[in-house]
Amino acid sequence: ETVTGTTIAPMSTTIGDNLLALVGNKTDRWQALFRIWSNFDTAWRLEAAKGLKAFASGLSEPGEIEFIRNELRALLERHRGFKDAEWAMSDEDLQPLDEVFNSLQPAGVENRVRWLFCPGALGLRSNADFKALQDDLAAQQVEAADDLVRELTADALFAFIATITMQGALGSAVAKSQAPDATKLALMKQGLLSDAEREAEFAVGILWSLRARAVDGGDTWVRMLWAQAISENWGERAEMRIVHALPRTAETWAEIEARSASLAQTYWKTISPYDIPGDADPAYVAEHLDAVGRGYDTIGWFAQNIAAKPAGPLLVKTLYETARSSGPIVENAAMVGYWVGIILNYLETVSDVTEQEISWVEWAYFQVLRYSQRPARTLHRALAREPELFVLLLKHIFLPAEDSGVVEPEPDDIEGARKLAGQAYDVLHDWALVPGSDDQGVIDPVALEDWVKRARKLLAEAGRGEIGDIKIGEILSAAKPAPGRPWPPEPVGEIIEMVRSRALEQGFETGVYNRRGVTVRMPHDGGKL
Repeated sequence: ETVTGTTIAPMSTTIGDNLLALVGNKTDRWQALFRIWSNFDTAWRLEAAKGLKAFASGLSEPGEIEFIRNELRALLERHRGFKDAEWAMSDEDLQPLDEVFNSLQPAGVENRVRWLFCPGALGLRSNADFKALQDDLAAQQVEAADDLVRELTADALFAFIATITMQGALGSAVAKSQAPDATKLALMKQGLLSDAEREAEFAVGILWSLRARAVDGGDTWVRMLWAQAISENWGERAEMRIVHALPRTAETWAEIEARSASLAQTYWKTISPYDIPGDADPAYVAEHLDAVGRGYDTIGWFAQNIAAKPAGPLLVKTLYETARSSGPIVENAAMVGYWVGIILNYLETVSDVTEQEISWVEWAYFQVLRYSQRPARTLHRALAREPELFVLLLKHIFLPAEDSGVVEPEPDDIEGARKLAGQAYDVLHDWALVPGSDDQGVIDPVALEDWVKRARKLLAEAGRGEIGDIKIGEILSAAKPAPGRPWPPEPVGEIIEMVRSRALEQGFETGVYNRRGVTVRMPHDGGKL
C-alpha cells in the first residue's frame, strides 16, 4: 500500500489519543508531551490543553508547580521566539497553554523567580539583538532581587542561593537593587565569610557590582573594604576574595605579599591567567605561578602574550622545568600543544636560544606536539645531523644483540625506562628528514655518507648493528622524489650500494611500504595505488 498523508493522519490521531489516555497525573509524562506538542493538529492540542488544565489545577506540591511552569515557559518562549519558523505554533494554539501557565502561581517568591538564575533564563529569539536580550534578563533579575531581599530574611536568602546556579548574577542584581546599602554590605560580608563557594560567589557578585559603581573605578573602595576585613579579622579566605577585585598590577601584588606569604600563595593559586595583564613582568609572573604548581598556566600566559617578546632563556627555563615537575599532561593536551607551538615558533626567531635547547623542549613536549600545527621539526633536524642522537634513541628502544658481546646493566627505574623507550620509538616513527638533507629534502651526498658511516660505527660498538641498519634503511625511504628524476635519489642509491647490508635493504623496503599511507575506494573505482 502506498503511504500518503491520508493514510498517516488517522494513525497520528490514534497515537495522540492514546498518549492523552495514558498521561494521567504523571509529571514526567506531561513533560514528554510538551516536547511533541507541536507535532499534532489543533484539535488534539485543544483536547490536550483541557487535560493539562485539569492536571495543573490538582497540583499542590511547590516543586511540581515550579517544574511544570518552567517547562511551559520554555515551550511558549521557543515557539514565540521563532514564530516565523515552519514548526512554530500560532498564538491561537499557544493561548490555551498561556491560561494554564498563568494559573500556576508558585507559592513564595523563591519559586516564582528561581528560573531567572538558572541555565536557560536567557531565552533566544529569532532576529533579536543578543545584547538587548541580556539587558532584558538583567532588568528582570534586578526586579527579582528587590522582591527576594524585601520578602526573605538573610538566612532564607542564603538558603535560596543553594538552589540556583547563577549565584554571581544574583549578587550583581542585589547590588543594583533598591535595597539599602547597609543590607547589601551585610549580605556581602556574610557571603565573603562563608565556607560555601556558592555563597561566596554571590558575595563576589555584590562586590564587583558595588566596585563598578564607585568613583575612580572602585579601587579605593576595595582597599577600604580590605582594610575593614583586616581590622575586623574576617580571615584570609575573605581577604583573598576581596583582593581579587583589585587591579592586577605590581603595586597590588606587592601589597598582597606584604600582608602575608600565605595570602600571596592563595592569590596566585586562584588567579585566572587570563586576568594577568600582558604588560606584567614575565619573570615575576612565571616565578609566582610556577611556585604554586601552575607551570602549564604560565606557558599559556606566555603564549597569549608572545607579542611582548619575553626573554628566550626564561621561556626555555619555564618550559623545561614545567615538563620536569608537573608530570604527564592529562588535561587540555591539545591546548598545551598549541601554546608550546606558539612559543617554539617564537624561540626560532631569537638569538639567545640555541637549536639544542629548542630540541630539548621539543623532546619534553613531543607527545603534545605530534599532532599539532607545529611538529618537533628542530628535533628531527638534530637527528638528521647528529648520528649520536639517533644511536642514543635506538639504545633506549632495543637491547644489544645476544651475539654482540655487549652487556648492559638493568635500569634502576623500569617504568621510567619503558616510558623513555616509548617516546624514543615515537620520535623515530615520526622522523621523515633524511640525514644530510635540508628542509626542502635536497640531499648532500657527502653529509649523508658521513652520517651513515658514523652511525653504523656507533651502532656496532653498542651491539645494535643489525637493528640499526634496519632503521637507517627506513629513514632512507623517506627521501623525496625530484621532478623528472628516478627514485630513490642518487645519493640514497649510492649508500645502499656502498653498505650492501641485507638488513638496511629490508628496512628500506619496509619504509617504502609503510609510507604509502591509506587509500579508500569502491571496488570498481580503479586508479593507481
